[in-house]
Amino acid sequence: MLPATSPSSDFAPIQVLPEPAEDEDTRKFWLLNKAVRLPVATEYAVEKSCYVIDGFQSPVVEFHRSWTISQMMLAGGIRADMNYLTMISKT
Repeated sequence: MLPATSPSSDFAPIQVLPEPAEDEDTRKFWLLNKAVRLPVATEYAVEKSCYVIDGFQSPVVEFHRSWTISQMMLAGGIRADMNYLTMISKT
């Protein structure tokens, strides 16, 4: 599991999930498929002053945690670009 952002283009795996909070970095993560030996594509996000993962060009699945605000639970989810996965399996 990789964080949503990183101060460098080298994303270190997360060992323990932080407590979910309003900050998206505590709720959004990337599940990395290590079986696919392709690099993780990153880019510098000027507006955030950090690096982010390009989910459309990396062997990752986007994971959003559920979290609670004002005693209301907000939904999480899992998203993946299946076109990318199909292209990998055909090569």
